[in-house]
Amino acid sequence: MVLLDGLDEVADPYMRQRLVQWAESQVARYPDNHWVLTTRPQGYDAAPLDGAEVLVVRRFTPDQIRRFVHGWYGAVERLSGSRDTGAVAYASAEDLIDRLRAQPSLYGLSSNPLLLTMLCNVHRYLGALPGTRAELYGQICQVLLWRRHQAKGLWKDADAGPAREAVLRELAYGMMVHQTRSLPVGGALATDLLVPALVRELPGVSTDAFLTSVARTGLLVEREPGQFSFAHQTFQEYLAASHIHHNGSGHLLEGRISDAWWRESILLWSTVNPPDHVIEACLELDTAEALALAFDCYDEAREKPHELGQRLEQLRLEALQSPADSPRRQIMEGATVARHLRQVVWLADGVLISALPGQPRRLPSVHRRPPGIPA
Repeated sequence: MVLLDGLDEVADPYMRQRLVQWAESQVARYPDNHWVLTTRPQGYDAAPLDGAEVLVVRRFTPDQIRRFVHGWYGAVERLSGSRDTGAVAYASAEDLIDRLRAQPSLYGLSSNPLLLTMLCNVHRYLGALPGTRAELYGQICQVLLWRRHQAKGLWKDADAGPAREAVLRELAYGMMVHQTRSLPVGGALATDLLVPALVRELPGVSTDAFLTSVARTGLLVEREPGQFSFAHQTFQEYLAASHIHHNGSGHLLEGRISDAWWRESILLWSTVNPPDHVIEACLELDTAEALALAFDCYDEAREKPHELGQRLEQLRLEALQSPADSPRRQIMEGATVARHLRQVVWLADGVLISALPGQPRRLPSVHRRPPGIPA
């Protein structure tokens, strides 16, 4: 069995296509092997593998969320060595589950194993939950970088937390611009991206010392000797979006709306900034992918301009009246169904209802799964 993880993490479209062609040639050369390639949808749609059976990972069910939370807290409390670990773990797990029920917007996050782990970490150290994905990622970064140290009384490490986060924001943005997930220690890229930020935020700290200290938190990992990367691409995308937000440079995203590498950063930026100009740029580009991004940005936005919302809704309804096999119709069907799946109310285990106003005549029947939309 040959496992290839993270096709979407190859940022350059040409290199991603070459990797797909290489994989196809290896599959043909060694037909008796089993091949498994993982990717997020936006990384696969532009470079599909010929003849592959495409599967979509299912979300956690409410019962699986409950089992995971109880298992996670049980393991963490046992490792902590505290007394009455069973009772403490049960109470903490139930408190988190109750908070998830009270915030339906977080259900879409808790149904993802990685994000549910993040929610568990934030809940354990802060005793509370954020309201959006961007806030969740921000809290996770703070918990890993310094809030855990605060809880343990390690104030020396905690004091450097905000400065380390500022350096990581600049580093993440630079790595996104250079379309890389890997940072070789001592290389020109590490020097160019880290040295100016360290001189400004943490004078006297070397690049090696900084990378080693952050790696201890879990935000960075040394995947190979001398090769660092963020523990998950989500962290890199969030910190890059946060850097753009802190520097007021959201206009830079308008030229990247057609680049799948930047899609998640654009969405995360839209949760804390008015995305009007980005959405207008998407509508002007007028491709199926750009339209899908426009709707997602509007859904992510904290403040939703009424006129822009009406315009998007009119576009959606017009698209749903186009031929069933047209890309525009398919992307709008997918966007409509995805919005209803994201905004649900958790009534009981196994019972979820859409939180959006019921308009059954406007919700089309999906004849086949649009690209990138989980079944």
